[in-house]
Amino acid sequence: MSRVLVVDDEEDMLWMLQRNLNKGMPEVEVLAASSGEEALAVLSDKAVDLVITDINMPGMNGLELAEKIQVIRPGLPLIICTGDITRVDRDKGKSAGVSAYVVKPVSMSELSALIRETLDQG
Repeated sequence: MSRVLVVDDEEDMLWMLQRNLNKGMPEVEVLAASSGEEALAVLSDKAVDLVITDINMPGMNGLELAEKIQVIRPGLPLIICTGDITRVDRDKGKSAGVSAYVVKPVSMSELSALIRETLDQG
């Protein structure tokens, strides 16, 4: 069984992602964190195969989280969800090890396919 950590400061989005991924992907255990700091705590405690994070969060944003993850867990695949991705964000993300971007609103079928593809590559 694979573990996916979903990080989003919006409670409704976090709940929706966790619920739909749990329902649609029984082979994946979905963990949740509502901040970058909470995500780092989960990563220090549990083995995780993939992180999906929002880019815009108070405190530590998704790109900062990606940079920190690459220090503590180099090579851990990371997908960023965003409403608006700029070239600067893409460039920063590439250097921080971001595997892919998903534009909100998120299509659950597309996200599930991307998760499976990313986990299969790992």
